[in-house]
Amino acid sequence: VVQRAVGGQGGVVGVVIVRGDRGTRRGAVDVGILAGNVRTDGLETLPFREDRLVLVTSPSHPLAERGRIDFSEALSHDFVGMLEASAIHAFLAQTASDLNRPIKIRIQVGNFEAACRMIEANVGIGVVPYSAASRHAKNLDIRMVELTDEWAVRKLQICVRRQQALPAFARDLVELLVAESVVTA
Repeated sequence: VVQRAVGGQGGVVGVVIVRGDRGTRRGAVDVGILAGNVRTDGLETLPFREDRLVLVTSPSHPLAERGRIDFSEALSHDFVGMLEASAIHAFLAQTASDLNRPIKIRIQVGNFEAACRMIEANVGIGVVPYSAASRHAKNLDIRMVELTDEWAVRKLQICVRRQQALPAFARDLVELLVAESVVTA
């Protein structure tokens, strides 16, 4: 998608993937992708797509054959988590806290591929976006279990400070992302 959006612009184009609103709000990046209920005051947002969080397990894990599970039930097991600075770590920690339950993090990793590799090795279970889990399930022996919690379905949004003030390549990228989201919906 990015190559099609900026390929014909000439010159050097840098693309930064942002998870959260801080970089966009400060002006450090032109375009961001937000997941879930995030404050968007001061930003323009466009609907992007839906993403579902799933529980990922090794094939031998007791939860591997479950079709669906509540997050609260999964909290009885050890987790492979993302780094504390990540939005998904903060969200899951807060969700566990809201349930008055601890989340037992056995190891923290920096990306979803590393999480899926640790899960495959039976280090623990993890909560990963379906898009990432299904991509890694092609090469790793992992299982995906649907989370029944309402929050597991996330509405992703594209955010910018002001769409009309974006450089031409960034406007093209936003338009292409919006068009791609319609195609994949």
